[in-house]
Amino acid sequence: MTRWLLGLLVSSACITEPTAVIVDERDAEFSLEIAPTQEQRVLDVVNTAATSVLDDDVPLDRRAAENIVAHRDGADGIHGTADDDPFDDLAELDAIPYVGPVALASLLAFVTPAS
Repeated sequence: MTRWLLGLLVSSACITEPTAVIVDERDAEFSLEIAPTQEQRVLDVVNTAATSVLDDDVPLDRRAAENIVAHRDGADGIHGTADDDPFDDLAELDAIPYVGPVALASLLAFVTPAS
């Protein structure tokens, strides 16, 4: 079902620009084609959103949302300080525990305007 959902999301986005293909090595059957602008929008969300936004609005599993924010905010747990580690790409995001095909599909749907 996840592959079908991703296919629907990707095809509904009407991608007309070059795409990146993200292959999840842990989920051998999962790959995601995403336009660079969509990737940047996903990264913008995970690099700025509060746990509550990721959990409730995206919506992600709470553990995924908490792990994303913990990684991004660094050891002090405060966003906007010197130890922050923002996500540079989707592979780094996918490496976070509880982030996988469902979370990435939810994030893509969240940043893709309805047509």
